[in-house]
Amino acid sequence: MGMTELCRRWGITPTHGYRILARYREEQSVATRPRSGRPRALDAADLRTLERISEEAGGYVTWEGFAEKFNEETGKNVCAKTVYNCCKEAGWRTVCERYIPCLNAKDVERRLEWARNHLDYEWIGAENCRYAHVKQDSQVVWVDIDEKWFEQRTRRMLKLPEGVTRPRCPVQSRKYVKKVMGLSAVARPCGDFDGRIGLYRVARDKEALRDSKYHKRGDVYKVDCEMDADLFYKMVTEELLPDIREKMIDFDVVYVQMDGARPHVRRWDDLQKAGAERKQIGGKQCPRVKFVLQPANSPDTNVNDLCFFRSLARHVQAHEREFRHDPRGLEEFWAFLQRDFHEFHSRKTLERCWDVKTAVNACILEASGTNDYKLPHGFKDVQAISAPIACDSEAEEDPVARILDYEGIHPTLPSSLPR
Repeated sequence: MGMTELCRRWGITPTHGYRILARYREEQSVATRPRSGRPRALDAADLRTLERISEEAGGYVTWEGFAEKFNEETGKNVCAKTVYNCCKEAGWRTVCERYIPCLNAKDVERRLEWARNHLDYEWIGAENCRYAHVKQDSQVVWVDIDEKWFEQRTRRMLKLPEGVTRPRCPVQSRKYVKKVMGLSAVARPCGDFDGRIGLYRVARDKEALRDSKYHKRGDVYKVDCEMDADLFYKMVTEELLPDIREKMIDFDVVYVQMDGARPHVRRWDDLQKAGAERKQIGGKQCPRVKFVLQPANSPDTNVNDLCFFRSLARHVQAHEREFRHDPRGLEEFWAFLQRDFHEFHSRKTLERCWDVKTAVNACILEASGTNDYKLPHGFKDVQAISAPIACDSEAEEDPVARILDYEGIHPTLPSSLPR
């Protein structure tokens, strides 16, 4: 290899490369020479000591406390500023703890059971051997629903040079920022279906009692509110179920997954009865809808909480300042949200969201049902690691049954639907 090519790979100039070669021929070494001036206060061994102190304290220590503990162990006398500069040069960073739901023993057990039952499920198609009450030739699809508040103004982390005045965000009240709540329903794309069921506004009708600059007396307008049992049942029966039956008429059974919030379970029997009704649209039999509750304190098992809401909110945040902070601007903001819901996420992005949901189940198994794990990234590039299972295998605890095939996910062992 020539010197020019070698220096290009190293990222240095050929002149500097020849200098290194000449020094090696003279001294038989290219190690750093001792420099003049005051030596560094902390060396590599001291940095390892700082890493050990941080690990013992779990990272929860001030720089003054850091320097005090370090001086006690090493006998040196360095200040907090020196410790800070050393750690900053080594690539340390200040981060904030993440909030995660608290889990008790029952929650951990239910999460573990949920992950085992849904580890190898495609969330769409005819793979329903685990459900004894569903025929083997039936087409099954899964839908995740959840609510979210979308704020019309959010505080941004700005990158400003020195001397630039921090911009101001105009709102009607600092204590109250206008926001809307939407009920989202998302399924996995299949065939001509793009996977988006709908985004429904959680609001009640209110009649104006007097004239104002926004409404005339007697006008009926929407007022955003918190979800309750009656409103949830009304939205499901009047908006969600008709859209599911229309967009998924080619399926036989539709499972709707949601969390166990009180408005969701207060009228549980009524929801199951409404979903079991069989209707016909255009001469075709509509699918039967079955509602399923995810484990408690487990937002990571729902596609909306896991990744869909986050990516949608980030895109909405880039355009939120385009709308006025008043009731008329709020209606425009909701119209933008609905349009963004149907256009922002591509088909490939939605399919990847459901792949992440399946990969999370594998992480839950590895974490023994807890939520102490890192979200999987880049799993689509990993080679398939699943192994075939014999048909006569009766070992329910077979570890092979809990292995996730990232390329071709398919059911391996029958199991029951979680209650």
